[in-house]
Amino acid sequence: MSINIEKSMQRIRTFYRENSAFFDYEHEIYKPPVRITEVGTSHWGPGDYYSIKNRRNFGINLVTRGNFFFQQRGFKGPVNPGQVFLCQLNHEQSFITGERGFATKRFILFGGELLHAHLSATRLSDHDVITPVSPQKMRYLFRKAYKLIREKLPGFVEELMLVTQQIFMELGKSIMNEYPKELSQGISFVQRNLHRSLKLEEISENMHVSVRQCVRLFNTHLKVPPVRFVHQEKHKWAESLLLRSNLSIKEVGIVLGYDDPFYFSNRFKKFAGLSPSEFREQNQW
Repeated sequence: MSINIEKSMQRIRTFYRENSAFFDYEHEIYKPPVRITEVGTSHWGPGDYYSIKNRRNFGINLVTRGNFFFQQRGFKGPVNPGQVFLCQLNHEQSFITGERGFATKRFILFGGELLHAHLSATRLSDHDVITPVSPQKMRYLFRKAYKLIREKLPGFVEELMLVTQQIFMELGKSIMNEYPKELSQGISFVQRNLHRSLKLEEISENMHVSVRQCVRLFNTHLKVPPVRFVHQEKHKWAESLLLRSNLSIKEVGIVLGYDDPFYFSNRFKKFAGLSPSEFREQNQW
């Protein structure tokens, strides 16, 4: 790394310390399974640069002024005011002040035992850059999170949990807004009917497209065919029920529309590499 880049990173790190609020949940009685750990703002000048090889936390960055040039996985390009770039877990990423020569962003860092599962379930783990439906609401939620974690008034952890849910909900709506109308209808239909068996013809009929067009839309935008998408969503729900409910393995299968508990266990093991009972035992916290 050059001396100039190292100086830039040192200046950025210093600014982070001056303009962020932290919270350590170690001594809390209840630790939210998905939680905000740090909130802040940062101002970037010409040439300011940051990169990391294997990120250990998840970050949401809302650009408010100027722009950034962001690189992660297959994405490589500018992120402008009102847009969000997501720093994904266990990935390499870099960002530098963009062509405007300056940038300002608000950021939130997340942790928690169920963070990875939550990102997968909401499909945020599949995205690098998102254009929120309402940038103004996103900015409001970022400011609220900063105020809560900075002041740490009684009950603020519970309020932070609500803010976390609202942020993820806003980003989820924004993702859905990026899909063609027919695909959004299909996704919603699947998610409303995970309690029963679904066939390809039924999904395409609800989308008001042919079976061929249905398959094309799912493959193009979600990278999986419709039936596999159904099984993936069922698996995510199964994981949540196994971790956060007292239902028996058989009862979880029934909730998901599997009458045969052995078939449910086999389907689950194909996705998780573990049986439902093994998954529950290894992921208890």
